[in-house]
Amino acid sequence: MGPGEVRISCLPRVAAVALEWGPSHVLSLIDPDLPASARPRFAAPIAHDVFTFFDQENPDGRPAFLALCETVVDRLQAVCAAEGPARLLVHCHAGASRSTAAGYIALSLLAGPGREVAAFDRLLAMTVKPWPNRLLVEVADRRLGRDGALLAPLDAYRGRYPRRIDAYHRLNPRRGLISTVRR
Repeated sequence: MGPGEVRISCLPRVAAVALEWGPSHVLSLIDPDLPASARPRFAAPIAHDVFTFFDQENPDGRPAFLALCETVVDRLQAVCAAEGPARLLVHCHAGASRSTAAGYIALSLLAGPGREVAAFDRLLAMTVKPWPNRLLVEVADRRLGRDGALLAPLDAYRGRYPRRIDAYHRLNPRRGLISTVRR
C-alpha cells in the first residue's frame, strides 16, 4: 500500500467515493448516536471497520475513550502493513477532523518515521482545509513512538490557522454534517 492508496471523505459522499474509487478497506469514524439506517454499508470484498465516538479532543480522563483511539491506531497500522494491494478510504461526518487525523496517521505509517512533515503535506494536498483531531494524532504519536514528530506539523498548521475550527463549527451544522459542537 502506498500513499496514493489513501482517500478521505465525508459521510454524505462516502458511498459515491467508494463506488468510484474501489477501496479494499473502509474505516468509518462516526458519532455513536447516528441511526443505524444512516450508517454506510459496503459489500464484500470491502473490509469495513466502524468506530463510534464523538469528535472531541478532551476525553476528560476517560480511559475507555483513549483505549478506543488506540484501537483505531492499531487498525490503521494493520491495514497499512497488509501484504498486497490495499486502498484505504477513511470517513467521518464532515471529512475534516476524525477522518483527516486517521488519514494523516495512515500516510505517516506508509511514509515511515522521520517523514511526518511529508505525510502532513500529502494530507494537505488531498483535502480541503482539514482540522485533524489532535487527540487521535497524539495517541498515535505515543503508540507509534514518534516522540512528538506526528504532532509537530499538526500544531504548526493549527498555529497558522487558529480560526479555522470556528469556521467549521459555523458551517457544518448548516450543512447537516454535525448536529452539535463538541470540543
